[in-house]
Amino acid sequence: MKVVWRKEASDDLEVIYEYIFKDSPQNAVMVFNKIHDLAETLVIFPEKHPVEPVFDDPDIRFLVIWNYKIIYTFDKKSIAILRVFDTRRNPKKLKP
Repeated sequence: MKVVWRKEASDDLEVIYEYIFKDSPQNAVMVFNKIHDLAETLVIFPEKHPVEPVFDDPDIRFLVIWNYKIIYTFDKKSIAILRVFDTRRNPKKLKP
């Protein structure tokens, strides 16, 4: 099983990185790496995390690190990272 980052998720992570980088380049790298590394651990047990309530889809799940939600779905071959969402924002902005 492999982890695949959708364009929206990659863009989300880039925005997070750039925002943090303005104040602390070191923290930006740390947050980026931690989110990326945590997403990679989903291959071990992707069913572990709860269903994302914002989406009306029982196959979309999430995990949280700090103020960020990694939203993903999976099948037998891969895990697709759909979004990385700052939980301090309005969840209505998360809906497709």
